[in-house]
Formats: sequence, C-alpha cells, structure tokens
Amino acid sequence: MAFGRLKGEPIAISAGEEGTVRFWSLPGLQPVAEPLEGTAATAVDLGGGRTGVVTEGTYGGRLWDLTSRRVLMRFPKETAYAVGTFRGIEALFVSHGSTVRVVDPRTRALLETLPIPGADMMAVGQLDGRPVLVSGGGSYSQAELDLWDLTSRRRIDRDLFLDDWEEEDAHPDGLVIRQIAGKPLLWASHGETRVDRWDLSREQDPKTVLRVEGDARREGGSYRSIAVTDVDGRLTLAAGGSRRDEHRSSPNSIDLFDATTGERLGPLRGHDGEITALAAGRLDGRPVLLSGSGDNTVRLWDLSSRRQIGGPTPGGPVDGVQFAAVAQVGGEPVVVTGEERGVVRTWDASTGRLTGAPMMGRSPQADQVGLTSLVTADLGGVPVAVAGEQGGIRIWDLRTSTEVGRLPLRHAQSVDRLVLVQRDGQPLVTASSGNVLYTWDLRTRRLIDTFDPRAKESASALSLIDGRAVFAAWDPGQRPGKVRIWDVAGRRRLSSFTVVSPEEDVPPGMDFSIAGLGLFGCAPAVFASGQKIVRVLDARTGRDLAPPLRVEPRDEAFSSRLHDGTVTTVHGRSVVLVSFSPDEDSQLWDLTAREPLSPRIRGVKDHALATGAHVVVTNGPGERVHLWRLTP
Repeated sequence: MAFGRLKGEPIAISAGEEGTVRFWSLPGLQPVAEPLEGTAATAVDLGGGRTGVVTEGTYGGRLWDLTSRRVLMRFPKETAYAVGTFRGIEALFVSHGSTVRVVDPRTRALLETLPIPGADMMAVGQLDGRPVLVSGGGSYSQAELDLWDLTSRRRIDRDLFLDDWEEEDAHPDGLVIRQIAGKPLLWASHGETRVDRWDLSREQDPKTVLRVEGDARREGGSYRSIAVTDVDGRLTLAAGGSRRDEHRSSPNSIDLFDATTGERLGPLRGHDGEITALAAGRLDGRPVLLSGSGDNTVRLWDLSSRRQIGGPTPGGPVDGVQFAAVAQVGGEPVVVTGEERGVVRTWDASTGRLTGAPMMGRSPQADQVGLTSLVTADLGGVPVAVAGEQGGIRIWDLRTSTEVGRLPLRHAQSVDRLVLVQRDGQPLVTASSGNVLYTWDLRTRRLIDTFDPRAKESASALSLIDGRAVFAAWDPGQRPGKVRIWDVAGRRRLSSFTVVSPEEDVPPGMDFSIAGLGLFGCAPAVFASGQKIVRVLDARTGRDLAPPLRVEPRDEAFSSRLHDGTVTTVHGRSVVLVSFSPDEDSQLWDLTAREPLSPRIRGVKDHALATGAHVVVTNGPGERVHLWRLTP
C-alpha cells in the first residue's frame, strides 16, 4: 500500500495476496493504469515527476517505471524492501541474504552495501543527524530489532527486544520511524498483539502503546499493519488488523491512537475484512490514510474528520476465479465469476469492470470448501446465478446482487456439480452430492426428485447431453477403468464400458479423468484426458470418436489434463481448456478442428470455462480473467 504520482496526478498503489498490483486515482479510487502481477508493492521516486514501484511475486522483485511500463531492475526471491533518505536522496533499501544494498532508484546506481543479515522488515530514519536503519528478521530465537549506523556501517547497541515475535510476524508495514522534536521514535508491531515504541536516542525500555488482550486475543485479534502521521498537530498512530472484543473496537476497524501516550482516539469503520495494509500521507494539504483489506477493496480516509472520502475501490477476485458463467443483464452480456471462498461477482463483458455488488455465499471454515459450482439461468425474464456450496444452493438476482432463494441439502452435504435443464417448460436444477442426484423446480424451490444410482465408483461427472442431465461414475484407480452413465430424469443406466488405453505402453485406465459429457457432432460423447492426451469417447460404447489428440510433446516432465467443467460447445464445435503441469499453463483447443484456439496462458492456478454467444471466458494469470471473442 503506497502513495505515488502518475502523469503528475496523485495515485494509490495496492497489492493483494491474489497476485495483482493495482493503481487508483485519488481521491476517486478508480483504476488509472493496467494492473501488474505481484503480491506486494513499494513506491519510490524516480525523479522528474515519475513514480517507480517495486512489485514482488513468484518471479522475485521488479522495479517498474510506471510511466513507460518498463522494468528497470530485477531482484531475487525472498527479498525485503524499504524506502528512506540516504546521502540526501530517497533511496531503495534491498535486503537479501547477508547484506542490504542501498540503490539510487533514479540512476539504479549502487550507493552502499551494508553487512546486515536476514532483514525481513526495515525502517530508515535519522539519529544525531546520521542515517540509521532498523531491521527485523530471523527466527524466534532472534526476536530482536537491530539498529545500524549507515555511515559507519556498524550496529548500535540498543536493546530492542520483541516479545512473542516469530518470523511470520514480519510485515512491511510493521516498523515506522518518525522524527519528533529532534528525537527519532520507533514504533514496532509484533506478535500481532501489541505495538511498542522506543526513543532511539537513549537506552530505555519500550513503551507499549497498545495491546490486544483478553477475549480479543484468544479470538485472533491483531494489529498487523501500522502507520504514524501528524493530524492537526497531534501525532497519531493508525493500527489495522482483525477481530476485537466489544469494549475495544468493532470488527475489522482501523483503530486510531495518540502515538505518544497510547490514548485511544476512535475507530475508522467500513471494511468488511481484515485490515491488511495502511499508508499515511497528505492530499491537498489534508492528512489522509489509505487502507487495504481482506474484502479486496482500498479505502481513503480523512484523518481530521475521521470520515471516509468517497467510496471504496471496485473489488476484484480475492481467492481466484474457479467458476465462470455468462448471462444477459439488462440486454447486455455480463460475465459471472465465482471464487473459492464463495464470492460471486458480475463483470461487464465489454469493459471488464464490475457491474454490481459482490454476492457473498457461505463463509467457509479453514477445513471447508466455499463455492463448488456456478451456472446462470433466466427465470421469467430475471437473470439469476445459481451457486452450489457446502450445505446447498443459493440463488442470486443478477440485476440487484441480492439473494432470492436457497435450496438446502440435508446434513450440510456439499454440492459437487450443477446443471440446468428444462422439463415440460419448467426450469429445473440438478445437483450431484457424492453419487446422489437431487432435482429442484427452480421457480418453486421445491425438491421434486432424488436419485441414487448406487454407484460405488470414486469419481463422477454431472453434465448435459442434448439438454438431458446425465451422470457418469468411474474409479480412476481401477485397472481397467470402468465407466457407467445414467439418465438422471429417467433413472436408468444408459451405458457401461471399460476404458481401453490407445497406447500399448500405458496400462488401461491409467491417468484417466472425465471433464464432462456432451455432443461431439451428433454423437453423445465423453471428454476425457489420459496419459498426455485428450480423448473423445462414444458415451455408449467407450470407443474413440476421433483419434486421441496429443497436445504436448512426449516429455516425462510434462503432462496434460482436462479438469471437471472445462469443456463446452461453441458454434457446434467442442472446445476444451487443457492444463499443463508442472508450469500451470492452460490453452483453449478446438477438438473438432483439432487445433489450438489461443496461445498458452501462463501461470493459471485455477481452471474455469464458460461460453456465451461469441465469447469464451477462461482463467488468466494473477487471478485475472480472459475473455476470448470467437467468430463462427
């Protein structure tokens, strides 16, 4: 979380655990530049009115010029960063291994190499007119902050011990140095339960400014991110974290304190998730605070009035888009996405912007899954999203982003897959839970059928063939693999066959996985992946309807696979999303023409596929969504 400038205008820079660095106008908090890939961001001054940003991700670190969008420097993985004054300029401090390098971001020149090992978080300030650096890192046995004289390159003997601190407590917003009345004061958030303050100019015990205690501590209350700034002549500490007890704060608020006495000044309320990042600055002469949250929004606060300035930023994918669908809302095409933790969102298919409020499903526990499936339907002119989750199905009105119904399952069973069918003109939804099938009337929300095919197989797929709900069950570990397919509405078995490998050196049923059932031309088909091949099998006999398609050269380091729900039909052609390991790539393939429809999509962790009249929606890297426009 940081302030910067782009083309002379003030901006906010945010980064999320989902892997996207975003740029927002101030004070409007609207997107002003294309996102970058990364999970953290540090802003630096490049001179000439230009802002640079260091992004961090699986690739390591990169210093970008935001104006030219060029990478100026690259850094290794597991590197920590800080910004501070050194030799009269704003310098970038880069900690990796046993040293901290001081770099001039304007020229990329190395100014100094400091023998400071293992810094996971840093802050830079002044002590007696000389630059100093405070670093924290290491393990529980090294729960101490080190104070370094940057001129002599030597450690200053100060006892800055952190109680209850562990390595994972290191946070880029956890250390702050401010010069107050000529004295350098240090604030440190540690153990996620307290903030201590030291006067670095003299030996002293730390003063605990604030502490999470009692029930709030037992419930996971924390102050992970802090910021210190002057508010109308009063030094103010902002602390953000998660749950509090009722006597201290409302849940997920930002708490304001007098930074010298610890006196509580009040909360800033508005975020729906844990506060994950804070940055203090000034906008048009006013003291302001930027806050980022687990609700995947950024908010801007006027610290003088303690009120939010405008609304939050548009939200975005938080935990990865695992499911996607296409619908019509108000005559316009929208993309509907579902995330792992149960959030459903709608996006304008033309602009890629959010078109409604997030629709929140069940909030899962750590050992539970959230959203498990997603489809869209039209109920008498009302576009709805039908989302499966632990315990049943939720129905959302896509025009208003409000929940309009639930379809419960007994004993809090989890919905595995959903399909929509029409029977006698009525919209029905069929869901699989384990190997049992449930069918509801979507209008009346009435359960009209339960079908248990008594399948003992350990894997299954629920799909549509020519508008009928069909269910396939098989045992991937069985040799040879046996597949059984049922007509759900008719409650009868349609076929049973043994999977035969097309290659002599591959055992029958080896690495066999079904992604879905449908039509291949006019024939009912099973779309499956095997040992580095994609197969289209006759759903009645199990024979190959087309020669197996090898989508990856024979290489023991790679394998291809179709995931459940990643097969669709576009203009009468069968289209699949093929994933490749170990690089987590994906690629769209036309199985009818036996050719790729897209380039390789790099770094896709989750897999979703949806289609509209002329578009296909897939996952992209950095938790983004790709919209492919197809022509007949």
